[in-house]
Amino acid sequence: MARKGETSLDVEHVVDGGWGWVVVVGSFMIHVLADGVSYSFGLFVQPLIEYFDVGRADVGWLGSLMIGITWGCGEYTFHTRDHVITPTLQKLHWLPIP
Repeated sequence: MARKGETSLDVEHVVDGGWGWVVVVGSFMIHVLADGVSYSFGLFVQPLIEYFDVGRADVGWLGSLMIGITWGCGEYTFHTRDHVITPTLQKLHWLPIP
């Protein structure tokens, strides 16, 4: 029980040395850039048509391809993590076995 003016929470040392927020901000910025380009691809269509002197259909599939590859890589990464990376780290004793 805490006394008057004291808190009952113990302050612990930050394990990551404070770099956790740098990782969070970096991850946020990568997602803003990657998703921002993917979801606003329509803004780039006309300049690409003019630069490469091609039709709208020739440029239009690029946005779908970009999002499809991004989502496809997510599935590949998920299965690779479960079937390759996790067992390897457990064999090396770098990851505790649940």
